[in-house]
Amino acid sequence: MLANMQHGLTIKHACILYLTCIIPILTYGSPLWFLGHTQKLLLKPLRKVQNQGLRWLLGAFKTTPIPCLKHLASTPPLHITCQKLIMNYLAKLRTIPKSSEVAKRLPASWDTHIPTLNSNRNNKAESLQSPIHFIASHSHPHIEFVLPHINHPSNPSVPVPDQIKIKDTTNGLKQDEYRDKILSKISVLQECHASVLGYSDGHAAVSNGIWKVGVGYVIRAGKRTLSSSSVGIGPQANIYDAEMLGILLAFMKAKQIAENQGYRKIRIYCDNQAAVKSIADLSRHPCQFASRAFVPAAKAFVEGHPERSIHITWTPGHNGVEGNEIADRLANEGARVAPNPIFNRTITWAKEQATRKTVRTWKKAWYEHSESRINSKYYIPRPPALKLHPLFNSSKLGRDIECRLVQFLTGHGHYGEYHAQFHHDVDPRCACGESKETIFHLTTSCPATAGHRGILSEFSTNINDPTLFGSLAGLEAVAKFIAKTGIGRRRGGPPATAQSM
Repeated sequence: MLANMQHGLTIKHACILYLTCIIPILTYGSPLWFLGHTQKLLLKPLRKVQNQGLRWLLGAFKTTPIPCLKHLASTPPLHITCQKLIMNYLAKLRTIPKSSEVAKRLPASWDTHIPTLNSNRNNKAESLQSPIHFIASHSHPHIEFVLPHINHPSNPSVPVPDQIKIKDTTNGLKQDEYRDKILSKISVLQECHASVLGYSDGHAAVSNGIWKVGVGYVIRAGKRTLSSSSVGIGPQANIYDAEMLGILLAFMKAKQIAENQGYRKIRIYCDNQAAVKSIADLSRHPCQFASRAFVPAAKAFVEGHPERSIHITWTPGHNGVEGNEIADRLANEGARVAPNPIFNRTITWAKEQATRKTVRTWKKAWYEHSESRINSKYYIPRPPALKLHPLFNSSKLGRDIECRLVQFLTGHGHYGEYHAQFHHDVDPRCACGESKETIFHLTTSCPATAGHRGILSEFSTNINDPTLFGSLAGLEAVAKFIAKTGIGRRRGGPPATAQSM
């Protein structure tokens, strides 16, 4: 047994196990059978498995409302999960080879379509689409494309590694030490007449209700600015796209200047660690187009010229690097100029939209549930999220306290009030003599918990304050109160001794 209500895996690790082992099995082949709506009959047996898994990983009772379990486990309803998977598949339609059977059967608007192969069903109901056409309907023929198998596995991930170096980590240095080291190197390079330095940045923000993304870069030699630019890349991209494109544009301009004016060293600085790490990577990844342009250009600059070198370096943002601050301002300006998008939409933007739509749909379903169940709205006031709550994500509480906290928040636990409703053979009275042992009584007036009630009042003078359950600090106080008082333990079980927190 991996876990029960008192011992075993924490909720965090149980969720990891559930998401990696159970969800892929439940949703296997979903593009073939899921058509974008609830499909109650088809999903019913899968929901039963999901519900059983949620009860196990949270240590909840069978009577606990399922929407509460999904919320606390950060696991959306199954039909919403399938919708998200479908929307994520759309980004993969442009990553498969053109010769694949799926690519050949895409709609006629796609350049891989072969008219003699009809993938759509001949059915009078126009709304009934083939799985391929259904997925394609969420995408666009001009979405960013990714080419597989560009770099042979035997080749180094970074071409000409002696001359082209990617520096995306601090190498064990503290951030302040790393920043000082970078500033020192830049100072030396500014005095070197063989070096040209480039700084790039990206910016994304909502302006007048419109999502805008900008790219900025500046090229310098010594104290002189040789070139600078601001570019807008449209509303259907995100900050990562801007950072990757910024590195590429800065490098291409620096390369042009270096070849024309005789510079031997190109140094590009960017404050996005992920972009720096990926710029020379030719494997499948979002913004591969920037890598596909960067790698051959970088190789052309250094091959046959052993004295030349290229360094792409990560620098912490807003840490006194003058060139980065200039690039940041240029990127902000780029978001305000007329956009010139490379693709209709990027992969990162499409996946981000899938996540946002998932959360939005789930929030609507949770709102409908919480409006009909006032206790859910009171004890679980936070909107649902795809990331596990920080309290559970830290794994500091231990299985016993985590499960009793879940039972406390849902009201379905070893309390007299609950037993009076579902187990009539159990005495509902509190040990202090109160006619019914309720959560409200235990937290406000029970003499047995009076000595630890200050744990809650330290956070909120009003124990009925909803912020007590809507914030991390408040829930930590509730968990500590549960641990110290021992409330929620099974009657006749282990003694309710105080636990250290």
